[in-house]
Amino acid sequence: MGLVDWVLGKLGLVRKKSWEQLWASVMEDKVLFGGVSPRQPYRQVSNVYKAIKAIADNVPQAEIVLKNWQTGEPAEDSDLERLLENPNPFMSRSDFLQAVVGFYALYGEAFIVKDMDTVGQATGKKLPYGLYVFNPSKFEPIVEGNGDKKELKGWRFGNTSFGLQEVIHLRDFNPYDEVRGLSPLEPAGLNIDVDYAALLYNRAFFENDATPGLALATDQKLNEQIVERIRKKWEARHKGVGKAFRVAILEAGLKPVTLSYSHKDMDFIEQRRYAREEILGIWRVPKALFNITEDLNYATFMGQMKIFWLYTIAPILRKVEDALNRGLVYPYNNRIYLEFDYSNVPAFQEDFKEKVEVAKVLFEMGFTANEINERLGLGFENKPWRDEWWIPVTLLPAGSSGNDSGGSDGKSVDKSVKTDREALDDLKR
Repeated sequence: MGLVDWVLGKLGLVRKKSWEQLWASVMEDKVLFGGVSPRQPYRQVSNVYKAIKAIADNVPQAEIVLKNWQTGEPAEDSDLERLLENPNPFMSRSDFLQAVVGFYALYGEAFIVKDMDTVGQATGKKLPYGLYVFNPSKFEPIVEGNGDKKELKGWRFGNTSFGLQEVIHLRDFNPYDEVRGLSPLEPAGLNIDVDYAALLYNRAFFENDATPGLALATDQKLNEQIVERIRKKWEARHKGVGKAFRVAILEAGLKPVTLSYSHKDMDFIEQRRYAREEILGIWRVPKALFNITEDLNYATFMGQMKIFWLYTIAPILRKVEDALNRGLVYPYNNRIYLEFDYSNVPAFQEDFKEKVEVAKVLFEMGFTANEINERLGLGFENKPWRDEWWIPVTLLPAGSSGNDSGGSDGKSVDKSVKTDREALDDLKR
């Protein structure tokens, strides 16, 4: 036993299994993003993959910012910022956010485990050493008591147990479970099955023959040797997509008989289209992302992207904000909070242009720049000189000339009055 272990033991602290070992076991068992269960829709069904990937890939466009609880102004905390930028040795900020949101979108819940390292426990430091994300399907609740007296005490991941204070748990609304979130895979299950079955059928269709379920019939009596010879000869010449549409020469009075429906009879394409739209609809992912919308142009694409962010990604990120503030930021420093900044998200850039036009109108109506900035959420830092309204003194009555020395009533114009441009130049000096 080393000195550090001995000291920690005296303090009642026990060194846990190393995070490197735990993470290595995760990668070895392939429980990250899908697990080893026989049903892996994220891996096996393209429409599920596209929906989850679209959500997870777009999330890092939003920046994490820290703000003061009282003023709402930007705040700084180098230790917390460093942790959020590099949550653990295996993940960057983008990887971390993709994992949290990806798991939440796929399973209806996400688990963030805080590495409260032993040295930090001994010194009383409340900021974790690292943040790790694991597959929610591998977590089991640790419950004590029976009936109405059941109490959640922690979570078990394989052979490792975590206390409630070590786990940040995000969960979607689930009326059937007080602890776990409801995975979208459950309501989408039937559509996923149909889509996957259609893919398997299609593959079997091309692997076997261009005409599915074909039988060779004859009125003559054939022994087993002849039947086997004809079958092998037929498969050798016609089985497989590479041998489709070859000319067939039948013997012994054989006639081809189709026993199953064709793709056209089954309305195969329409079934797959319906399953795709249902799956994408459950995750609220626009079809424009996959170029499957008719008459798609830039305006309609950006419009759908804006809706995607407002009604799909933003609600998930609000869950992440609340969870990180409750389980990470507030216990460490209750004077600041974390939120996502969407100002650099491309889907909202068109909104910014519209806001600038509105801001110009409001300014001309007499509102100050700081008032406009706060009302429209332009994201600029408030400046003291923006608390005053700047009157455009260069305006002249209709019918007068800009070169006239007097106004419309013949009176002289006071040359000592500075234009707003000159006044602004004075402020800059």
